[in-house]
Amino acid sequence: MREYSLDELGIIAGTDKSSLGVNYLRQYERIFAEFRDSSINIFEIGVLNGASLSMWRTYFTQAMIVGIDIHEGSRQFAGDRVEIEIGSQDDPGFLAAIVQRRTPTIVIDDGSHRADHMIFSFERLFPALAPGGCYVIEDFFGQQPQRLKDWIGTSKISADTYFGDVIRQRLLGWIDPAFDAGMPHYLLHHVERIEILNGALVIYKGSRILSQDLDNVLALAKRCKFSYSLTALSITWEHSLRNIPKALEVALIAAQQFPDEPWVHVRVSQLQEYLDDFEGALQSQLRAIELATHDQRDSFTKRRDFLHTKLG
Repeated sequence: MREYSLDELGIIAGTDKSSLGVNYLRQYERIFAEFRDSSINIFEIGVLNGASLSMWRTYFTQAMIVGIDIHEGSRQFAGDRVEIEIGSQDDPGFLAAIVQRRTPTIVIDDGSHRADHMIFSFERLFPALAPGGCYVIEDFFGQQPQRLKDWIGTSKISADTYFGDVIRQRLLGWIDPAFDAGMPHYLLHHVERIEILNGALVIYKGSRILSQDLDNVLALAKRCKFSYSLTALSITWEHSLRNIPKALEVALIAAQQFPDEPWVHVRVSQLQEYLDDFEGALQSQLRAIELATHDQRDSFTKRRDFLHTKLG
């Protein structure tokens, strides 16, 4: 028997996601193909008539499909590998309880399409997403300027403005230091890539970097003729795994291997500061100043003066 494509299954199920409607499924098949026979959890916000739940269950042969809706009548669509959760996508306790029971690999927001709900759900479910998973937000059509007043809800900004900032920050790899905390900081370091489809957005979460993988990478980085690989590995330990002692360990290896490079010593100094070793941080910074070029010296001495103030 021929295996139907996702779009064909969508047409059979009667979902407007097919090529007869908003035409998402041809793109989704490319995105979701690797998960087709995997034992994953898929969350879909917005059940409606249950058509897409039926399609997902057929397409994903091993997945658990979790439909989320505010209407009690949606319970009728529960069945083999389909669970229904009744609650609102802007209820933090409800969302927290769901992800505590199951970790999603794919989240599809086809819910209220209100800006406040889209942003609220994303900020609570994306961090819970399995590494390597993806978060899909459908139907941005309601964010068009002439329709925005009906779809913005209580949000101070539109959804396209919010997610446009996420795209810009990921593209530039930079956040205004005044906002480099909380969710913006998290997204900068965990969003791997973003795709724009026809009226939908797909945000991919970076794969988890395991400590044993990085131990193997260390051996390779030590063979590099430049300090870049060891420094980058140190940054990976800091930002991806939040392990400052290990980041410092790698930075010290870089300083030992490349003792004449000032920025390596600045890196060591920064990590020593994070660990409240201000004396060590000052000594490393002084070493960087000794090696600094004329252009570097001003910024290096400002950091030295800052460390002096921390030591009293």
